Amino acid sequence: MPTEEQTSITGIFSNVDANNLYGQRLTISNRVVTKLSMPLSDNGGTGNVVFGIRRVSDNSLIALKTGIAVSSIVNYPAYEWVEVTFDTPVLINEEVRIFVRTSSSTVTGCIVYQLDADTKAGEYQTRYSLSLPWIDKTTREAPYIYTYTLPIVSPTVTTDPATSVESAAATLNGTLADDGGEACDCGFEWGETSGYGNTTPTQSRTIGQTFAQTITGLDPGKTYHFRAIATNSAGTSYGTDRTFTTLMAAPTVTTDPASAVGQTTATLNGTLDGDGGEACDCGFEYGETTDYGTETATESKETGETFSQVITELSRNTLYHFRTIATNAGGTGNGSDATFTTF
Repeated sequence: MPTEEQTSITGIFSNVDANNLYGQRLTISNRVVTKLSMPLSDNGGTGNVVFGIRRVSDNSLIALKTGIAVSSIVNYPAYEWVEVTFDTPVLINEEVRIFVRTSSSTVTGCIVYQLDADTKAGEYQTRYSLSLPWIDKTTREAPYIYTYTLPIVSPTVTTDPATSVESAAATLNGTLADDGGEACDCGFEWGETSGYGNTTPTQSRTIGQTFAQTITGLDPGKTYHFRAIATNSAGTSYGTDRTFTTLMAAPTVTTDPASAVGQTTATLNGTLDGDGGEACDCGFEYGETTDYGTETATESKETGETFSQVITELSRNTLYHFRTIATNAGGTGNGSDATFTTF
């Protein structure tokens, strides 16, 4: 975890006890403080060291934690960094005083250290005693280290354009612009309106990563709405609404048996099984081989409708091949080959 620190030391400040506090006045901006450490020496003290954080605005206590026994700290003139971990990490976004004292009133017990310079703008040494209010030394610093995490906030997510759009499927895309401090579950809402109604599975993503889901079972030639979703422990965020339009599907068509076959004429028949989403131009190819070679006029038909064309000027006693054709914006569909023989 990251730390904020002032670790330069130039000398001794003084002893601290239960009624004499020493530390640093500083602003902590939107950080969750988990640990606090200061350099200390034992000078024959009793009790335990106690670390705390108070608001400058009203002197109210934000966090307090009792640490190790003073007697277990190295003896003066040596010193060591003594650390406590707060039972409940606290989110701080204001000016505070971080401090150390002891649980004992033995004044000659625990020595703290200082820096005889003002090196961090807006921060400076602070102290408190029962006989005096808080006193801030703007020309000095107190050595300290605090460990923090950043608070978890709701993520931000971007809806990217759909890709691989087909007649019945499309791929939805998104980018997790900011994960808010932890991995997010990322997916999509989609449907025929901006009310959506459908959700995709999710993928775990962190800041800057993209994600995608392919949706199927769509109708051809229809406009769909979708938006990206990202969820972490702080909440759920949504990307902007986007749309895509599926492609028209190529039609499907059946070649039905020829009827009214004569010496030089016949009626070709077919059924448009699926129009692919729009009316189709339906007709026939025919000829003496499966290369056909001749096309009939076309009729506009929709799913389930039949169509026919009368062909003339055929040769007598001749085998003819024919098949249906149906065309829309999605392409051309062909029926199977069928035959008839003139008289």
